[in-house]
Amino acid sequence: AGRGELARLMAFRKLLDRGGRWKDKSVQAAWQKVSHLPEAKYWALKSLRADPMSFRDVTLHAARLELEQALDSLEVSR
Repeated sequence: AGRGELARLMAFRKLLDRGGRWKDKSVQAAWQKVSHLPEAKYWALKSLRADPMSFRDVTLHAARLELEQALDSLEVSR
């Protein structure tokens, strides 16, 4: 990851750490910039797992499952 990607990743993580919700426009905008990075997937999944709504809301549940599968496939490929 280049310096610019790292800065975008840290901005995404900061949004999540400050209580940004997955459906917030700011979080989604930041996610679009870093969604290709495995580290971003990790932080997104960690945030979704901490949110009880991600187990009830269909959209959040689907996003959480998609991230879990993406990270599982990374672990298998190593």
